[in-house]
Amino acid sequence: MRVLDVAAVTAWSAACVRSLDRLRPAINGINVYPVADSDTGSNLLHTLTGARDALAAALRDPAAEDGPSPSTGDAGSPQEGDASRSAGSPVTSASSDGGVSPFAGDTAGESVLPLAGETAGESVSPLAGDTAGESASPLAAETVVDRVSPVGGKSGPASVSPSSGEAALSSGPQADAPSGPDEEPSPSSGDAAILSALTPSAPTQAPPKPSAAVEVAAALAVLARGAVAAARGNSGVIISQVVRGIAEWAATGDELDGVGLAAALGHADKVATGAVSRPVAGTMLTVLHSVAAAVRGDTRSLAEVAETAAATPAAALEQTPRQLPALAKAGVVDAGGRGLVAVLDALAGVISGKTTAPEHELEAAVAAPVAESAPYAWEVMYLLDGVDEAQLPVLRKELSGFGDSVTVAGDGSGSHAVHVHCADIGAAIEAGLDLGRPRRIRVEPLLTPTPIEPGGGLDRSVVAVVRGGGLAELLRAEGVAVLAVPDGETPGVEDMIGLFNEAAGRHVTVLPGGTALSAAADTAAGHPMSGDRDVVVIPCASPVQVLAALAVHDGDRRVNDDVVAMAEAAAATRRGELRIAGEESLTWVGRAQSGDVIGLVDDEVVLIEPAPASATNLVAAAMGVLNRMLTLGGELVTVLAGADAPPGVAAELAEQVRLEHPEVELTSYASGQAEAVLLMGVE
Repeated sequence: MRVLDVAAVTAWSAACVRSLDRLRPAINGINVYPVADSDTGSNLLHTLTGARDALAAALRDPAAEDGPSPSTGDAGSPQEGDASRSAGSPVTSASSDGGVSPFAGDTAGESVLPLAGETAGESVSPLAGDTAGESASPLAAETVVDRVSPVGGKSGPASVSPSSGEAALSSGPQADAPSGPDEEPSPSSGDAAILSALTPSAPTQAPPKPSAAVEVAAALAVLARGAVAAARGNSGVIISQVVRGIAEWAATGDELDGVGLAAALGHADKVATGAVSRPVAGTMLTVLHSVAAAVRGDTRSLAEVAETAAATPAAALEQTPRQLPALAKAGVVDAGGRGLVAVLDALAGVISGKTTAPEHELEAAVAAPVAESAPYAWEVMYLLDGVDEAQLPVLRKELSGFGDSVTVAGDGSGSHAVHVHCADIGAAIEAGLDLGRPRRIRVEPLLTPTPIEPGGGLDRSVVAVVRGGGLAELLRAEGVAVLAVPDGETPGVEDMIGLFNEAAGRHVTVLPGGTALSAAADTAAGHPMSGDRDVVVIPCASPVQVLAALAVHDGDRRVNDDVVAMAEAAAATRRGELRIAGEESLTWVGRAQSGDVIGLVDDEVVLIEPAPASATNLVAAAMGVLNRMLTLGGELVTVLAGADAPPGVAAELAEQVRLEHPEVELTSYASGQAEAVLLMGVE
């Protein structure tokens, strides 16, 4: 197969459903993040079954695209006997006698339903790849348009964007369109053009057959719309955006060959990530990022790109327990990521012609615990129509203020799937009512995350909130879940609750590396979305106090004793810092000019070193600060170099401390934070 065609898209949708139906129990069994409610496999299956059914219905009768609903029940598995309406196998090319092969589920002797605009006596139009000479009724109405413009992309003269998901396939009015009491609903301008092209009229000449690229784009658009409409849970919304991203790229008109598939997967990564309010490392999105990175700029054949796109996420999935502590302590990989691997395996199988999906020893290393507690919050989902795209950030921010796992994902036609975990159902729905028209509202209870006991048998976790990428990586290397906050920003409630949920265990100790971060942690600690977790915030005014607290953390102690020990260590750590004056100011030790180095001890200015802020001046100022702190004693000095620290300044300072205070041990790290050039702690 050189390029992806409609038959391959149809076969892919069916293969996804078959694979997820088989894997559903295993994926549900490893579902521990963000909530251990054992439904990720069911949600993925329900979402892609809806996508498959929407495409199958559109291929048989474009007017019925909005009609069918997914064939799954609450359990998420497809109904038996659906072969007659599901695209279980690819659409084959014309047979040797000139007839058209049936769709999946049709027997060899059955007739094929005509497309919209064809009467029962007319011949069936071929799909891409059928031989010439057959009567053609195009999937896309190219009698009135020259090409299909990408969703949100450029549109030339006489172009129609398939933003409704079925612009090239549907002949009916837009679903849910308002109409007057005595009027029939009027179609949109794009639909009107398609209706005009597909409605029988005086036969003049056969309309031109659309290109294969247009047909594939139209099929993928319908597939994406079906996925968004049927999406359940975080994983379902994300996988729907993966399909939508591929569909959007296909709508540019380029072929989905090897180069095209690589580019489409990259766009899918951007679309899916953009729908999630707070992406978390070690989840489904991390696995998707690995795929986009692996095929970026790939110019190989379609089969080779698809093979890489299937092999890469399997390797990335194995790393998820190392990125997300909740997974590591449960001994499982990410459930959503496992589902994404199955979807990409199915794509590679269709392209290569393999009928058996590869086996991955990734389903479950340890059986997931069963949630036993009563509901503490709710999963609220609905489709939102009529919302201004510019208002979506406002909606995400409002939902994040009282819940977490927020996603707002579009289907390319103006409808958006809204998802949030929250304690206030009414507030979640009202947020949508303020901006548009919610429909298909679904509310399900969430269960309190069941505590997962780490190796020592103690039910606890320690998490940190800091600024600076270098410091965050340092803490993650120690097995601590970290929220890295950009400079100048304050974490919201969703950010903090997401951090709590990354941790395993009922008891969570939070180490915030600053006064503002401590206040944000305190606000989230008592939030209803924290469930029945016991969240304790140890106030720290500086990252050096976070490191001091972690240094005395002992998982073998009783929880209360360990918290007290960490709090005492943080409070006993004296802190100093060097900053560069941004403007002239008056301090307790004199006037500072712009560019001067200001030394502080416990937030009080103690010295001013005249500009410039060279390595020599910084070392001199740092020694002045340390000498003041060491007059009260101290055995360990910790230095964190900021983003603006000159190269080698930490090494020069270490040498100077060794000469002046040989009894003191100094440890230095690169923090990456921008507030101070150097942060210093004395224990």
